[in-house]
Parts: sequence; C-alpha cells; structure tokens
Amino acid sequence: MKISTTPLAAGLVASLVAPSALAVTFDFTAAEGFSDGALAGQNGFASQAGYQVDSTGTGVVSGVTNGFERFLVGEDAIVLDATTDSVALGITGFSMNRPAADAPGGTFGLSNDFNIASSGTDIGIQLRYNANGDLLLDEVGFGDSGSSIDTGFNLGDVFDIDLNVVVSGTDAVTTATIGSATASYTKAIGADTSFALIYQSQGPSAGTATFDSVSYTVTPVPEPASAALVGLGALALLGRRRG
Repeated sequence: MKISTTPLAAGLVASLVAPSALAVTFDFTAAEGFSDGALAGQNGFASQAGYQVDSTGTGVVSGVTNGFERFLVGEDAIVLDATTDSVALGITGFSMNRPAADAPGGTFGLSNDFNIASSGTDIGIQLRYNANGDLLLDEVGFGDSGSSIDTGFNLGDVFDIDLNVVVSGTDAVTTATIGSATASYTKAIGADTSFALIYQSQGPSAGTATFDSVSYTVTPVPEPASAALVGLGALALLGRRRG
C-alpha cells in the first residue's frame, strides 16, 4: 500500500496552509505487507471469501466469485460533502472470465454501507458483458438501463478503469473512463457522507475477476484563506520571474 498526501499547490506558503489530497494505492505485493491467501483483513480490506491475493512479483488479486461477492476498502477515509472537491477511483489490469451467456459483470465505485454482507455500490458504474462478450459501460444497477456504452473491450481483455466523482451540491457526478469510452452519471449523495471503495461481482455462475491494483484519491476543497495565500504566493513567484 502506498499513501501520499500532496498539497494542492506548490511552494512553502501552500504547503503550510493548503489542505492535502490523500492518495492511496494497493498493488497487493509482499513489499506492501500483503501475503498469499484471503484478501479479507489485509491492509484494511473487508472482503468475501472469493477474493484471494497472490503477493509474489507485481502482486494481483483474483476473485473466483459466484453471484454477488464484493470487497471494500477506505472506510472513514473517503468523504463526500461540502469539504470534498473530488474523489478519484482506479483499477488497473482488470479482466474477467465467465460464460458470456450468463451476462456477467460487476459494479465499481463507492458504498456507504461498510457491512460486507449487505453493502452495495451506491455511487459509481456497472460493467456488463452482453451475449457476444462485449463489455458495456452502464449506470449502477443490474441489467440493461437502455443507455449502455460499448467500450470496445471483450471478455478476457485486460484494461484499466478510472472514475472521477465530483461533489455538486447534494449530488455526486461520476465520470467513468474505460479505454476511449467515457460516460457521466449523477446520483444524490444522501444523508451518509462517509464511503468506502467497493467492487462487487455480478452473475449467476462462477467466474474470475482479476485486479493488478486498486486506488483512491480524495481531494479537498481549498479553504478560502488557503486559496488567498496560494494566490499571493503565485503572484510573488511571478514577480520574481519578471525581476
């Protein structure tokens, strides 16, 4: 697990007063403290039994799942409220193998329920394969919303998933990027503002989902005083360059 906090602007003044973005990446390697076996309980992950870690080399998690099985991470670290500018979520090296006729897929995003037995994806996306094995990007749900987007990937392909969730009043606007496919979905945040990253498999038969890494970055809104001081710092730098 790699954790970094980055000031929202460069310079001494900014580093002293500007809130920091929290960036966390899990590569599932032995160097990060992961060990071979069940993902559950390792580095803050809550997980159902299907997800297993192979910590050798570059690390990987494989989920041999049947039906709805999920993992969660980031509880109490991911907040969506007026103090949050955006939350970025990522999966690298994702692939899925399962009979296409079973319309397999999964959901990825944020959950405000931290109970591994009952949680689901409240904000995020649905990945769904059609009978031809084409990967479709859709809003969170189970089945075809009627507005799905063909990503150009197929069952067994390896690809990355990037989500950017922006707070807009009481709504969360999620922009998803998979290859050259992009889509945006809006959903009310609701009363609960604390979330965890979630991936949940979907499908009536056993299949395998594989992940090279998962990550989340929480970027806060700059405080007014911080923004003013950062602006002064930028002006000072500009004056120094002109001088």
